[in-house]
Amino acid sequence: MIHAKSLRVIGQVLETAGVAMFELEKHGRYYVAWSDSLNNADEWIVRNGLTREVLEAGARGAKAHCSLCFGPPDISRLDAQSRKNRRHRFSSSMQASSNLSQRLRTLGDQLDRIEASAFHIFWTPDSVSVVILPVGELTIETKTINAEQLQQLCLQRRFRRTGPGVLRR
Repeated sequence: MIHAKSLRVIGQVLETAGVAMFELEKHGRYYVAWSDSLNNADEWIVRNGLTREVLEAGARGAKAHCSLCFGPPDISRLDAQSRKNRRHRFSSSMQASSNLSQRLRTLGDQLDRIEASAFHIFWTPDSVSVVILPVGELTIETKTINAEQLQQLCLQRRFRRTGPGVLRR
């Protein structure tokens, strides 16, 4: 499963809960997200949409107030649900580029381009820091992208799917 799709789906879940700051890490086939910024109601909203396996896996690796683990079946199920919801509402391309899910999708697209096998994302409203381990590499890279750069990437992604990426060496 490609990172762009997975990160978009995870972004939709975090958007629903109003999460602005979080960490996200790739472990094999699983993505694990942590956030201290959820209140009880937000946490209930997020956990209500996830399967029992996701909740149990997240509880085992809890680093912060809320820890969620997304596997391929969860991402596929959540993607199907959101696809159904998207059919029923209209959103402009400019609005979509400011959504957390679209920004994460754009970042996932960059990670796909460099074939990242593992990564750790530190997400804040002002910047994104990514620690990357590309496939076949032994060297870990760290990149920081500010909110404006990420917005520009989102807009570029809408107009062209190819070209140099910000995470590319």
